[in-house]
Amino acid sequence: MRQMVALLAMACAAFALSPAIAHGDRPHGEAEAALVAGQQEQEIPTSDHAAVLAASPEPAETSDWSVVFENLHPAAVHFPIALLVAAAFTEALFAAKPDWHLQQSVRVMLWLAAGGAAVAAILGWVHTGLWTGGDDVMQRHRWVGTALPFFMLALAWIASHPPSSSRRMLRAGLAITAVLVVLQAFWGGELGHGSGHLFAGIQAT
Repeated sequence: MRQMVALLAMACAAFALSPAIAHGDRPHGEAEAALVAGQQEQEIPTSDHAAVLAASPEPAETSDWSVVFENLHPAAVHFPIALLVAAAFTEALFAAKPDWHLQQSVRVMLWLAAGGAAVAAILGWVHTGLWTGGDDVMQRHRWVGTALPFFMLALAWIASHPPSSSRRMLRAGLAITAVLVVLQAFWGGELGHGSGHLFAGIQAT
């Protein structure tokens, strides 16, 4: 019995001393905690970032609205594109169904499309500034976009004159302008999303 108590006491003493023996000369306790904290400060240098934030001036209460106007062009182009394509489709319906009397709808849509195209073209120049550089896609997008408002104004004027001869001219001009508008939208997508953006997700088989 005494031998078992002695063995149990020795085992407890060895268990209590084992962490100190295992650490040996390595720093531990407070010294080890300080070392780990120092390593973390070296890995995540937050003092410089905090100093930059502290030195940075607070944002001004008034914003620069010119930046907003510079970024409005991509949003403004959808309105005239949709109206012009809708006008071409409506004119095609009117050609097939004259008794539907859709000519007034075509005229209203063309005037609105011309106004929207003028605003989009102006915002396009605001977006890039007075810059005429760029690659072929940029050149086509810039100059076709600048000319489209004038084409649409001419179509709206023709639509306001009812003779049948002007109607045939209107339909030819609408077909050409609708193709240009679709191409213009594609070139804008190429500039905004990169070359080949339309088929970027299609893998060759």
